[in-house]
Amino acid sequence: MADRGLFTNLTCRIDRFVNGAPAGYMDAINLTELTITQPDPDTKTRTSFMAESYGQALGAVSIPKPAEIQFKTDSLPANVLSMALLGQPAAHSQAVASGASGSISVTADTFDTWIPLDHCELSAFSISGKTLGSDYDISLAGGLVKIISAANGGSIASGAVNYTLSAPERSGKKIVAGTQSLIQISLRGDGINADTGKRCGLLIYKANISPSGGLNFIGTDYISMTFKGTLIKPEDKAGGWEYWEFEG
Repeated sequence: MADRGLFTNLTCRIDRFVNGAPAGYMDAINLTELTITQPDPDTKTRTSFMAESYGQALGAVSIPKPAEIQFKTDSLPANVLSMALLGQPAAHSQAVASGASGSISVTADTFDTWIPLDHCELSAFSISGKTLGSDYDISLAGGLVKIISAANGGSIASGAVNYTLSAPERSGKKIVAGTQSLIQISLRGDGINADTGKRCGLLIYKANISPSGGLNFIGTDYISMTFKGTLIKPEDKAGGWEYWEFEG
């Protein structure tokens, strides 16, 4: 067989198991790192204490360790980001509001603080008979209102404060972090060995993984996330993973 190297370009997809069972592969994501490591085995040695062979090994047994996986991605759609947050994605929506009425409760402690409203990305907000900038301030994007105290020139009294707002309909995803203790996946990579130009593939049958490191939500580059874990051998498989490549 002619000499050849291994330089893989892989398009990878993840199947996140639900209740221990495969749920189908997600759309392909960009993995910037994918490493499978076979740790050095633990070696148990029977050492001689006899005069003729003192210090030499009379026997040794190597105990293999499970293979380990580490991968890094800068693709973080909701279904992948949820794994990094140890959560599950759920629907998140905002109903349209057109001149809708609402009310907030203002106390002595909440004057001059930002109070969240039921909507964000507001297109309009007003408090009847009151002046923006003098009696209240508004963050239209964040959906936050600040009631200015009398000490700072405001004229709104404590108690229920009625307002009117408008906001568009929005839909998306929400992830509540820390609700999942186990992330179990299968990972499939399909691609080319660039050294030979031949089609190749990698399949990790099952792995228990956890996020590693932090998510820098304020930075100067794309957020990326690293996952680490242990490969699990399914009962119906000979090993924990496989690599294949066409030769002809």
